[in-house]
Amino acid sequence: MRIFIAFDISDKAKDDIVNLIDHLNSWFPKGIKWVPKENLHITCQFVGNIKEKDIWLLDKFIEEKTLYLIEFLITDAKIEIVPAVNPKTIWLRFNTENKQIFSLHRKIRKFLQEYGYDLDNKKFKIHITLGRIKSQINPKKINEIEKFALKHNKYKIKTMTLYKSTLYPDGPVYESLAKYKLNSI
Repeated sequence: MRIFIAFDISDKAKDDIVNLIDHLNSWFPKGIKWVPKENLHITCQFVGNIKEKDIWLLDKFIEEKTLYLIEFLITDAKIEIVPAVNPKTIWLRFNTENKQIFSLHRKIRKFLQEYGYDLDNKKFKIHITLGRIKSQINPKKINEIEKFALKHNKYKIKTMTLYKSTLYPDGPVYESLAKYKLNSI
């Protein structure tokens, strides 16, 4: 089973992001596969394939660690195209003042590595993937993408989810395996 752990974004945030994607799509109707509304999230840790027996252990670990995690704001959205050379992804990068989420990310990575999972070494960046670049795009147009902005720029994150991801030719379908409510302030 292929899984990942993500922070969920509100319906309001999803609506704002879909409006941004629609606007971007009008400028770039070809060459980019845009993420559908139901798949918008902030990945905390992509795990990949996991043994069925380890899902329960991971669920209990996350449940325990999120007991002390408070809701947090994401702010200062900025469109980025990554990597800089031969770009593949368009995302919205955010900031937060809540440093607990970076600690949680490290703890989850350590837990999974102790169980033998080989994870990528990417630094955790708070972002929401907007689209994947599937064909060459004019570099001048890429610079234009980064000038677009989100209507609102501050969203509260209240939940985290352990997702199953099933790949299909039309794109992935996500199924919630467990949801964790963050503490309100």
